[in-house]
Amino acid sequence: MLELSPELMSSALAPWIVAIAINTALLGIAFAAPKKLLTPLGYANAWVLGVLIWGSFGWRGFAVTMLYFLVGSAVTKVGLAEKEAAGIAEARAGVRGPGNVWGSALVAALCALAYAIVQYQAPNSNWMTLLALGAVASLATKLSDTT
Repeated sequence: MLELSPELMSSALAPWIVAIAINTALLGIAFAAPKKLLTPLGYANAWVLGVLIWGSFGWRGFAVTMLYFLVGSAVTKVGLAEKEAAGIAEARAGVRGPGNVWGSALVAALCALAYAIVQYQAPNSNWMTLLALGAVASLATKLSDTT
């Protein structure tokens, strides 16, 4: 069993507290916004994903994930009328649910979870770099597919 000193424990919890605060604030903004990009359950699942990404990778990983989400949402709306007429449009006029959140970001989430574990077990390991690369690569691949 890994034992952390009180100092290491408080520094280990800090990014998770920030992650919860930022994702809760963004969730509030999203619910108040007139234009919805996700269903209510989609937002709840995105909150979990956002906390996991920020808590593991910090603001840089979160920024990559937000860029993926915003660009992917915008691309989904491009030519929506034509896609609907052809019967190939995303369901709910492009508003995504929990299945879309995890279908798009499950690999990134698993990489983030593994990264969170590895950073305390073997902090100077090459695995940290590979897991971060895996998360970014999975989001880039999904965004290229969406585009």
